Amino acid sequence: MGAARGVRPRRGRAGRRRAAGGGRGGSPLLPPAVLAEHSMRTGLLSMIPFSIGFGAFMFVYALVAQRDFGLGPLASGLVLAPFASAFFVVSLLTPKIAARIGKRIVTLGALVQGTGLLLMALLLGLTWPDVPVVGVLLVLAFTGVGQALIGPTLFRMILADVPPSAAGMGSGVVVTSQQAATALGATVGGTVFLALDSTGAFGAIAVLVLLALFSLTVILVSLRLPAPR
Repeated sequence: MGAARGVRPRRGRAGRRRAAGGGRGGSPLLPPAVLAEHSMRTGLLSMIPFSIGFGAFMFVYALVAQRDFGLGPLASGLVLAPFASAFFVVSLLTPKIAARIGKRIVTLGALVQGTGLLLMALLLGLTWPDVPVVGVLLVLAFTGVGQALIGPTLFRMILADVPPSAAGMGSGVVVTSQQAATALGATVGGTVFLALDSTGAFGAIAVLVLLALFSLTVILVSLRLPAPR
């Protein structure tokens, strides 16, 4: 009886471990079934370069605005108002746009975003260091339109095929990937900018062209995305 009493706690602990782990092998942190979904795989392949580009752009913009043009934190933030306003307004319209053109909304958004980045690079190259503020504001607003067409709809596309029982886990994967890619973008963009910054506007232009290539990646991958739901 003493031996039996000694065995029972071990069985209890093992049973609790099996119950918490979901079976003999336990429960994986990320079930392969979630990543096996076509929408999740292709969507993340679009989300990662999109977020890398966003992180790099915001980091380098802050450096250029505050260091090269002498703007304070408040003023440099206000310059982004057209970008943020365009993003807000267009994001409210994305359900109607997606209903009309389907998954091509992400392709269109990446095309607009990439064009805006190249226009900004051209503007800096032609006018540096006397860059016209109005031109910057207009290009930022145009780029914000592209961002709005991509971001909100892309989340819907990524989670389109994920089962409801795994929706929370799928959302966690998307948000974690987005945050990690944004941080990576700040690192990559900042490294490129600071390495080339000794030649005037060349560092900023090089980063903008690099980000346009990321937009091209989003365009190519978006052709395989499922239709938004």
